[in-house]
Amino acid sequence: MTSAAYEVGLELPPLEVGEISKEQIAEYSRVSHDPNPMHTDEELARSAGYPGVFAQGMLGMAFLTRYLTEVAGVGTLRGIKVRFQTMTWPGEWITCRATVTQLEDGEKGPRVTCDIRTENQDGEPKVVGTATFETSQEPRVPAKPKQVAGAPSKAVQPKQKPAQPEEKAMSKIESAGEWFDRVLPEEFDPSKVGGFSGTFCFRIRGELGGEWSVTIDGDDLNIETGLSADPVFTVNMKDENFMSLMNGEINGQQAFMSGKLKFKGNMSKAMKLQELLF
Repeated sequence: MTSAAYEVGLELPPLEVGEISKEQIAEYSRVSHDPNPMHTDEELARSAGYPGVFAQGMLGMAFLTRYLTEVAGVGTLRGIKVRFQTMTWPGEWITCRATVTQLEDGEKGPRVTCDIRTENQDGEPKVVGTATFETSQEPRVPAKPKQVAGAPSKAVQPKQKPAQPEEKAMSKIESAGEWFDRVLPEEFDPSKVGGFSGTFCFRIRGELGGEWSVTIDGDDLNIETGLSADPVFTVNMKDENFMSLMNGEINGQQAFMSGKLKFKGNMSKAMKLQELLF
């Protein structure tokens, strides 16, 4: 076969994944060993300001990998890179799509690069990226999954998404230390800590970073340099990402879903502080 089956701009046959369910999200958490309770604990997710649990970004990537394998064949995928653009909610109907953007000669046939995405029934992109595969066969139409009873039609509206938090009115920080020395003491509000009591740590990597321990005890706030020996949780970030987060250039959801914000420790207690921190 020649590359005649593929051309730049070609829309490959889509894959309708179908309705996303809470059961599917919980099962993916189990098999992927994902400890984030935002995917499984409905009450905790609501307390953090979400309408409920939401799907893992990696679940969307898994859909895309399956999709490309069905379209191009097993063993043809040469690379895939994605970013998580918006959250996927239970009840949304997800479709995988790909558009050819580049063609090259490969060892086993044309080497095809595509823009890829998952989207909901309204065409809203969820996971987006690029992928490359090398195949000697024409693009195949993916098999449609069996529709479960009660699955929504494409006209069904997704569940209401959480309102974005208001941006903090403050001058931009130019180092991580400035946030701990000036901003956090000025903006600390005991009503925003959700009853939290304990110590949490920050390990901010880079020339403009450092290590800090923050202790909250009722209305009292104590900030020290260095890491506590036994924190409730630890936040780990690069200095540039930390400053982007605190300056409002990215939000906590985006930072966490893209891997720029990492937690170690009690995730449930960490989420109670998101209004204070992020």
